[in-house]
Amino acid sequence: MKNLFPFLLAACCCTPLFSQNTTTWFVPGCQWRYQYESILGFGEEVFQDAGTEVIGGEICTKLHRTAYHVQFSVGWYQDHGYYYLFARNDSVFWWQNGFQLLYDFTLLPGDTFYLPPYLPPGFAVIDSVGTTNWQGIPLRFQDWRMFYDNIPPDIPPYSTRVYERVGAEYLIYPSAGMGYPLSEIQYNLTCYRDDEYPLPDCDLTYDPGYVEFPASPAVWSEENDSWWCYYWGFQYVQIGDTIVPGYSNSKKLYYRPTYQGNHACPTPSATIFHEPLELIGALSQNIAEKKVYFTLYKYTNDIFPVNLDFASLPGIGETKLLYDFDLEPGESVAWKPQPNLFVGNDSIQLDDGTWRRRYFFANELGEIDSSYYWLEGIGGGHSLFTSYINPAVTDVGSVLNCFRENNVLKYSRVDAAFCDSVVVATTEPLLNAQVQLYPNPTSGSVTLEIQAEALPALLQLFDAQGKLLHRQEIMASSTSLDVSRWSSNVMLFARIQSADGRQAGKKLTVE
Repeated sequence: MKNLFPFLLAACCCTPLFSQNTTTWFVPGCQWRYQYESILGFGEEVFQDAGTEVIGGEICTKLHRTAYHVQFSVGWYQDHGYYYLFARNDSVFWWQNGFQLLYDFTLLPGDTFYLPPYLPPGFAVIDSVGTTNWQGIPLRFQDWRMFYDNIPPDIPPYSTRVYERVGAEYLIYPSAGMGYPLSEIQYNLTCYRDDEYPLPDCDLTYDPGYVEFPASPAVWSEENDSWWCYYWGFQYVQIGDTIVPGYSNSKKLYYRPTYQGNHACPTPSATIFHEPLELIGALSQNIAEKKVYFTLYKYTNDIFPVNLDFASLPGIGETKLLYDFDLEPGESVAWKPQPNLFVGNDSIQLDDGTWRRRYFFANELGEIDSSYYWLEGIGGGHSLFTSYINPAVTDVGSVLNCFRENNVLKYSRVDAAFCDSVVVATTEPLLNAQVQLYPNPTSGSVTLEIQAEALPALLQLFDAQGKLLHRQEIMASSTSLDVSRWSSNVMLFARIQSADGRQAGKKLTVE
């Protein structure tokens, strides 16, 4: 279904410029509904008037295309974005790196219309022209006979009818042509409406509408992990209003660790933390422009995903763009690491039954990682800070386990070992609370302090790829360690294990 990329949307609705005669091609409120069948499934697509925009020097009407697909009995909604069409007198053009002629109603019987270059090679001969009544709308029409270069001569030409205002009986797609007889996808226009000819039964959209970030209390429950199955959980909690100068709809953002994994996978068990919330920043929105911003108030090593791209993170007191949900296919997001070329979106159904758009990106080689996506009103599949992470880091990662708004579960990861609640592996005193590692960040030595009751203990240092760099038995409550030799690693991970098997994990930044 990925190749369902229309080039026409039936003669669509652009404001007619330079008109010398009355035309009915482009009427405000225009909307088309199509049904299609293919070898992979079936579905319905809707194209709706979404306003105007200057493209290629002409004022074109934007058409928003949404769809519902069914493939192997599984249905899902999809948002295909916007397409731009333009009309001049009786000719219709579609924008694709330049205006391409789609229809020409000045042609008479016997005239030839050559198909645009993105269609299967061929041409159409105008057999007849006339007027008719289509779904109660009086329209002119042209009957076309289609000739394709790669169709054997013993196969009769394919015939179709084109209406003014409405367009073809079938969609014109790069892969299908106008009812291309060898296409595996066949379309049928089921209804059309506009403000002049309203048709209530034709009013339909699969567009869930833009969903802003929550204005109410919200909780993102996340997890960091690594290739050796060592993981830890944490939460971002949005509670209360704040003021960020120059930005609106600002909310306070807090952080807290929630659990520490005790055993290697696949056996999930964890020690629960009961640490207080720590204010780390603010989330702000420009709802009209579909943009979300993050302001950093306080930075400590433990508050961000392990695969964060630090160059993307704002400095203390700085505000940076976190998400831009107003992208169109082909746009690049310069402020984020690869992948940053927006290629399109679909929609997924959340736990509460609502639908949200997912935004997918490609890298400079055109490769798409389907596990990396943005999610409207939530953030992304990796974390609240998905747009700041570097998914190319493969040995450690972060993932959004679940998201709640007003204590209602909106999103949960099916294969998450833990979501809001975790399995308590032990009731022993939490080792994380008995361990301190400072200064952090550091450029030289670091001091490890651990309570005497947890001694002796084992310290292990790992780099961001999970490679063991250092192993040391800790016998004293205070131990100094020189880490300057690993300054090129930037981020280290310290694992401390007490004699009774309890573990603590700390992230350490080496400057």
